[in-house]
Amino acid sequence: MKLQIKIAASIIPLVLMAIFSLGAWSIDKANESIHNANFTYMNTIINAYINDVSKIHDLLMKNGLENVKPFVLEYKQKALNEVDALQIKENSNMIILNGSGEFVFSSSNGHKAELETVWSPIATSAVQSSSMESDLHITQQGLNEIYVVRHFKPWDWVVIFSMSDKDVHHAERQIRNATMG
Repeated sequence: MKLQIKIAASIIPLVLMAIFSLGAWSIDKANESIHNANFTYMNTIINAYINDVSKIHDLLMKNGLENVKPFVLEYKQKALNEVDALQIKENSNMIILNGSGEFVFSSSNGHKAELETVWSPIATSAVQSSSMESDLHITQQGLNEIYVVRHFKPWDWVVIFSMSDKDVHHAERQIRNATMG
């Protein structure tokens, strides 16, 4: 065997292994970036909503109407209408439950009983926890979602913003398929 062939036979596998390793590393970094971008988006949306609700609540308090039930109900409805102004992604869902896990609102057309069954334990857990929950997954009853949670204490609302895990990882699969073939 010629020396050139021996050198090529020893170098080519090393180059291919380096290219494959670089591809795997780039896929991992792309997945991490996509994951972080989605959670940044989710946290931004839910924080913006909580900020809007806080402003509405502050207005209610500033006007001394916190004990006048018709005004409280009207301001809460105004806060629920703010979800439409957020223009969230199609594959996302804003769910609001009260502190005991009872349904208040959903931006999707899900059934109230199903939503309560899935999200009620998370809502009650969020009320009991002092920390804000983020970067969480739920896999229950065939539902695979990632979500962020915030508790709005003045109205005892637990606001959950969720996205389908499948939709979040769609871009990751596309990158992997393009890189690895």
